[in-house]
Amino acid sequence: MLSVGNRPLWRSLVGIAVVLCLPSTVHSADPDVPVSTTSIVKNIENSEVERGQLVKLNGENLASGELVTVIFCNVALSKCDENDQNKRAMAFARPDSISFTVPHSVPLGRYEVRIKYSDKVIPPAPGVLRVKAPQATLEDISPPVPFAEKAGANEPETYSVVLFGTNFSGGDLAWENKLLVKGNLPLIACDGDNEKNVGGPNKRIPESKNEPSNSVGGSTDAPLPLPSAGACTAKLGVNATLDGKSVQFTGIPGEYYGINKLSVQVGDEVPTEGRLVTFAYVSRTFPLIATLVAMVALAALIGLIIYRGKGKAISNTGRTLRTGSLFFLDEETNTYSLSKFQFYAWTFAILTGYTYLSLALSWVQGKFEFAHVPANLPWLFGTAVGTSIIANQVTNYKGNKGQGDIEPKLSDFFTQGGLVAPERFQYFLWTVIGSIWFILLTFSISPAEIRELPTVPQDFLLLTGISAVGYLGGKAARKAGPRISTISAEASAAGTTPRTLTLLVTGGGLSCTNAALMRIGVKQGQATPAGAAPAGTAPTSAAPATASAFSFKDVVPNMIDPAGKSLLPDIIEKDQDAGDDFAKAIRVTLKSPDPTWLNKGEYRFTLVNPDGQKAEADYSLP
Repeated sequence: MLSVGNRPLWRSLVGIAVVLCLPSTVHSADPDVPVSTTSIVKNIENSEVERGQLVKLNGENLASGELVTVIFCNVALSKCDENDQNKRAMAFARPDSISFTVPHSVPLGRYEVRIKYSDKVIPPAPGVLRVKAPQATLEDISPPVPFAEKAGANEPETYSVVLFGTNFSGGDLAWENKLLVKGNLPLIACDGDNEKNVGGPNKRIPESKNEPSNSVGGSTDAPLPLPSAGACTAKLGVNATLDGKSVQFTGIPGEYYGINKLSVQVGDEVPTEGRLVTFAYVSRTFPLIATLVAMVALAALIGLIIYRGKGKAISNTGRTLRTGSLFFLDEETNTYSLSKFQFYAWTFAILTGYTYLSLALSWVQGKFEFAHVPANLPWLFGTAVGTSIIANQVTNYKGNKGQGDIEPKLSDFFTQGGLVAPERFQYFLWTVIGSIWFILLTFSISPAEIRELPTVPQDFLLLTGISAVGYLGGKAARKAGPRISTISAEASAAGTTPRTLTLLVTGGGLSCTNAALMRIGVKQGQATPAGAAPAGTAPTSAAPATASAFSFKDVVPNMIDPAGKSLLPDIIEKDQDAGDDFAKAIRVTLKSPDPTWLNKGEYRFTLVNPDGQKAEADYSLP
């Protein structure tokens, strides 16, 4: 057989042919590195592997026992960086094969495999090595409802999500994870590295799998890589944990608001199963702010309707009240009603919570539907309604509570006729704390997570019912309190002996026993008030004077006749609803009254029933 040296002639001819063909196949190799003319790689035994798996190259004369360097050249790029340490592996050669493990630092893709040893390079192995990823899975998305964020005042709104699963590309290779929204083209992070931007805006996308290319190893017969068809997305950022169990996408364009199905594509592998997520239409604070604005607007609208219908809110004394006072004012007693307060408090709390829930479900979670109401919440609302109705019935049967001070005060909610009523006080506190806490609990739930209004515990409902029963029981057990509607005063003419003062008092629940306490106060520093009202009517000042502006004295000493007999008030009309000892109208005649009570000016009359409940009213003498 013909031979050259110790080698067969045919092998020498093959080596010469390889050298002659080398410029067209390894044109990017370093020209200063000699090409081995004897070592040949015939094929890649397993051409599709995952990172960390073994690859075997079969060949001849492969420098047995020498340490060789395996270089991965991405065929999608126009140049091979043989010095990139992330795309190199070390292996020991056998005469007919080289086995190596694909490093975990090698990006996914299709590679031309080169071997270097002893400052020589072996011609590339025929074919392409495809580094693939194991099938990824998507298990969860957090948060389920991402809110739009802004990096700056002039920056567009974007979203961020964290996806949990398995087999994502982690660490420095996080850019291999591509986000698919609604199954559309994947969103790819833009990067300065061309390899990360395959398919990006500065890189033409091959239209078919076999389109010719000028890439490394770009033979018209070899299949080309088909990069993902999506262009890179500005502002999109990708980060992943090293274990590949979670990947975060930031800078997702705000145009994707609403309900979307997200999936992840690792490299060019099959995307994961999609999971639903809702990109919020509005900001995180929108439901809270919109709820507060809506409640204020609703209150203003109702107040306007009341104002247009009834005009200004005027108390029994002629004082102008805030329009909102009409919601709580008991016109019979000119006091604030606890039964009305608890009804409005729970109505407002439930309405506020339901508005917040509806806005969160619709504009944040994308569920435009009626919000679900917890099963026991109607019981709470029913308790408030029932308490208000029963309280009115008790009032109709037993009579009103005492009027107390001349003007309505916040203390009316837990007092009765000027006296603190324990059952009213505890019910007032329970209502305030319960309704406020219900609103705070509702607002504390993120609009992205809220599904229904807070569930009211059964023991809370039980305590609310007990508190309501206590309030109603105390209302039924207590006697009716005094209330004064009008006072007509008439003094005998100067010079008559003895002088008298007659007061005609109308109202209800007025005690006409000798145990009742009556007092008259003279307004200090105003014996003849300017613009005093005509005799027998109440003054019409915009703000009645406080009790400290009057100097009070008891009436009782002036109701004793010369024989020492107590003079009871004359009953003009009995109050049958309140009891036998109560009247709706009485006449009080004072003989030889205190001289200061007979001058022109403004006065305040106080009647205190035997149980301590009181009522006050102003009158004047011309």
